[in-house]
Amino acid sequence: MAYSGPDICFKTYNHRHPHGCTQPAASLISVTGNRALVVSAEPLGDAMAGPAIRVRAIESVLIAAGHRVVAADLTTAPAVDLSMIDVAVVQGASLGGLPELAGSDIPIVVDLYDPFHLEALHRGAHDMVRRLDLLEGSLGTLADQIARGDFFLCASRTQRHLWLGHLASAGRLNPATHAQDASFHRLISLAPFGVDDMPFMPEGRIVDHVPAATGSPILLWAGGIHDWLDPLTVIEAMPKIRTTFPTAQLVLLGGRHPNNALEPMAMVGKAKHLATDLGLLGTGVIVHEQWVANADRADLLGGADLGVLAQHDHAETEFAFRTRLLDHLWAGLPTVSTMGDELSRELAVHGAARIVPPGDAEAFADACVAVLGDDLNQRTRELTRQRAAHHGWTEALAPLVAFVDSPQMAPDRADPACARLIRDLGATSHRDQTTVIARAQRHLDVGGAKQLAEKSVDAAKHRIAGFRGR
Repeated sequence: MAYSGPDICFKTYNHRHPHGCTQPAASLISVTGNRALVVSAEPLGDAMAGPAIRVRAIESVLIAAGHRVVAADLTTAPAVDLSMIDVAVVQGASLGGLPELAGSDIPIVVDLYDPFHLEALHRGAHDMVRRLDLLEGSLGTLADQIARGDFFLCASRTQRHLWLGHLASAGRLNPATHAQDASFHRLISLAPFGVDDMPFMPEGRIVDHVPAATGSPILLWAGGIHDWLDPLTVIEAMPKIRTTFPTAQLVLLGGRHPNNALEPMAMVGKAKHLATDLGLLGTGVIVHEQWVANADRADLLGGADLGVLAQHDHAETEFAFRTRLLDHLWAGLPTVSTMGDELSRELAVHGAARIVPPGDAEAFADACVAVLGDDLNQRTRELTRQRAAHHGWTEALAPLVAFVDSPQMAPDRADPACARLIRDLGATSHRDQTTVIARAQRHLDVGGAKQLAEKSVDAAKHRIAGFRGR
């Protein structure tokens, strides 16, 4: 990853494009742009979750804009020579894993497209201590990001309201940033997840990746089976859908997350259990056990007849930006979704999706049957393709490109009085030891020394699994 000189890109290597096409990530071409480090919160590889896919897209767009870019995850980023970096883009826990970067004067863009602290509220099942640990860790990560960032990205207008509240409570909406821009768009700007700029070109068939999916039509759950989502409503809708389309099958992707450091999602087991109870597991409902490689996503999307998504009525849904819906747009795949998030509302307004109340399996089934009708299906596909043109990565990431063109420290971090306010209100790194002690005390209070020992062993296992998975 060494920088190669004053007027050429970082070391050349190839990778799979976010949607499966091979292309050079950083070819040895003459450029005069800035040197950017883009750090993924998730492992970069053949099978990638949303954060890593976004990093690859950021990498491609910045290179196309003439900048010299190296994309890394937490296993490779520490090897980068920071003296060769003009600007960095971080997301999730990646900043906390790079203390030298956090302590440097390098301008940092914090990518807040994923409200992970709201996702954390849905993890940990009935273990209240574990749930508190997960939330505390997420809030600490977020506090450090907000205290250190010079420019912030978010995915939607609704989401921007959430992050403005966080920024305000951390002292980032202050006289210095207000004087720079009273709207605060120069502090936090919209840069949503995008649709691939490359044409949709599947190379194989869905049965090449899910052999049991031989019936027609195919309903595709095109992403992770996360605890904050509701695949159970979709599964409950399948018996009614199959009264009209007897061979219809629901294919759920993302049974196992590519980041082995994450705890397994409880929803995977719940989905399998419900499908078994309905007599549909392996026939009408197929759970893809492994995370799908990016190179295979187009084949799965191209072989489906309908994209499906269901979610509950909670805060995470309100502020989410469901990236799987953009996969539907890219593939021209009609969507049926429950209501609640901003993107599904947009697709419904433009005729690219039908939305139904959350938790209503009967309404979900009726919507799927209606969209799967030949005439309506073809019209919805055309409307979906038309909408995709409004969500390309190049347009979505324009504010990021503008900042990387002229990276600079945020005015409040450069002002001593404002910087002191931010430091006092925001960063949590100085409380790390206190946090560990507090977590240990919680386990002692709830379950005694035995629970503390068990949880310590569990934490060690997750760290080891994360190391091996990368």
